[in-house]
Amino acid sequence: MSRSRSQDYLRRPSNNNRGRSDRFTDHENALYLREDALLDAVAKFFADRVFGPDRRTVLEADLVGADDHAT
Repeated sequence: MSRSRSQDYLRRPSNNNRGRSDRFTDHENALYLREDALLDAVAKFFADRVFGPDRRTVLEADLVGADDHAT
């Protein structure tokens, strides 16, 4: 059996929320992410939204629906 070359990430709720299922009823108990899938998504985000040729147009479109007074 060979190991894959990708890294997996696991995120569990904090210990201070243990036994508090009432606080996060719509959340999963754990989240697993493959590193290669995560890196692909992050690279695409930066390529399109941060460094892309249409980044200003994309930002302006996102800001139209933004709430100026949101906290």
